[in-house]
Amino acid sequence: MPPYGLEFRQFFKQSDSDLFKALSDLMDIVPSTSVGLHQATEKKYSLYAGLYEKWIADMLLKARRERHRKQREYQEKQDQEVAAKQEGYVKRNQALTLVHMQGPFIILFLGISLSSITIMGELIIKIIHMKIH
Repeated sequence: MPPYGLEFRQFFKQSDSDLFKALSDLMDIVPSTSVGLHQATEKKYSLYAGLYEKWIADMLLKARRERHRKQREYQEKQDQEVAAKQEGYVKRNQALTLVHMQGPFIILFLGISLSSITIMGELIIKIIHMKIH
């Protein structure tokens, strides 16, 4: 192992903090990373340190949050669809008022006016035509 590992352990031993002193006692200096990983696996340091339990708890929490987020999104989508259907239902069965009928009434009165003008024009033309003959 590079010499800096020894420097860290020496620094932790000289510290005033009890935590750093305890950490220096727990540190093992090994010649390489692979040896260190093999040693940690053999001695099950990760299990003893509670890392496995922490990792499992974090993974379960993450999965639970993701599931809740997806359920919320699904519920919001369902609520929007229900609201849209209800809104469409309300609009479909809404009573007609004069405001709704204003356009058809205008078209009706324009048609009646145009037909009245046409009939009067025909009568006038017929009268004029009869006077000429």
